[in-house]
Amino acid sequence: MTVAGDGNILVAAQESGRAVIRKLDAADLGNELASYDLGDLAGGVISDMAVDASGAIYVAGLSYNPALSGGATVSAHS
Repeated sequence: MTVAGDGNILVAAQESGRAVIRKLDAADLGNELASYDLGDLAGGVISDMAVDASGAIYVAGLSYNPALSGGATVSAHS
């Protein structure tokens, strides 16, 4: 878990073997602002996440999926 550039909360998780990042409203953690599916980890793990000064999100971990992509926005809300 880390704080996004806009002050909201980012949570990285494994869901059904997939790497997923969820962006939550800092004022109401029950309000999901966006969801990003990074792909199938194929038995791998997420070990860390960070956000740089420009707001770019970095996820560290291990994947046995050679086709793992940077992901796609599953849902985003303004």
